Amino acid sequence: MDFSENIASAAALIRAKGARGMAFTGAGISVESGIPPFRGPGGLWHKYDPEFIELNYFYAHPERSWAQIREVFYDNWGGAVPNGAHKAVAQLEQEGCLHTVVTQNIDCLHQRAGSKHVLEFHGTLDKLLCTECGRRFGTTRKLIEPERPSCPECGGLLKPDFVFFGEGIPARGDSARFQHQDLSAAEKRRIQKRRRNHRAFPRAGSRAENGITPPVQCEEHRKTDCASAGGNSRKTGRLPHTV
Repeated sequence: MDFSENIASAAALIRAKGARGMAFTGAGISVESGIPPFRGPGGLWHKYDPEFIELNYFYAHPERSWAQIREVFYDNWGGAVPNGAHKAVAQLEQEGCLHTVVTQNIDCLHQRAGSKHVLEFHGTLDKLLCTECGRRFGTTRKLIEPERPSCPECGGLLKPDFVFFGEGIPARGDSARFQHQDLSAAEKRRIQKRRRNHRAFPRAGSRAENGITPPVQCEEHRKTDCASAGGNSRKTGRLPHTV
């Protein structure tokens, strides 16, 4: 079967499934919007050491972490707009061929392209999480401008609402917002299985400084291209070791 036949077969399957279709997307879909992948040639971790979004490093050095978080995720990515692929996915939903988008991305470009049912597997740049009281706030320049962004309610340290290295995918991935989606039981099982088996890890060989012990990475995790994104973060001791 050649490429054109593959396309025709996929199109027929989408039409047959109707609104039960689900799209899974990752970093590659946003590259044409100017957002680099995390790994590979030209990837983000070739320019930056990912320690600035390792959870324990963030708690030990919030000002240093936030300086790079602002630069990378808000200044550099702030002007990104949806590309043709995001718009095509949104159009499939509008035409009744697609029900839900499950994305590893934190850039919110699917929503800005018009997708209505989006599950953000790793969280979002559009919200901030208080690491003390657990409240969430919409991201504004006023909130992230201070050297150490603080919760307007309790004064606790604010963290972007996406999964940092060393965190697991939050339970909310299959809780209230997830359950409200009109997904089949099989579709929900696929997402739940992915969440249970997934933890974000930095690239192999990143520095361990200031007494912070990085996770021991098995080969499977070294190969996993994890995008970072958000959940219920609380101060923990050392990063968990995975063997």
